[in-house]
Amino acid sequence: MAHALYLRGEYGRSLGMAENALIMKQGSYPISELFLHLAASMACMSLKDIDAAKAHFGAAWDIARPDGLIELIGEHHGLLQGLIEHA
Repeated sequence: MAHALYLRGEYGRSLGMAENALIMKQGSYPISELFLHLAASMACMSLKDIDAAKAHFGAAWDIARPDGLIELIGEHHGLLQGLIEHA
């Protein structure tokens, strides 16, 4: 849902939905958490909050790296607006 909101240009709502889901999670769900951090990072980039975008991307990277889920990050390359290259 956060990704759909992002695609509609509702960046603030997208960010709120992703961050609320991350805060309210009960247990560890790496794939879901990875996608939520990526959605939050994309929304932050569109809202020009670069520091928050970097923080969410860093969290996504930390989840992806140990399990070899880097490909999932690559799928969002364009939407991350240069964040991958910066990292």
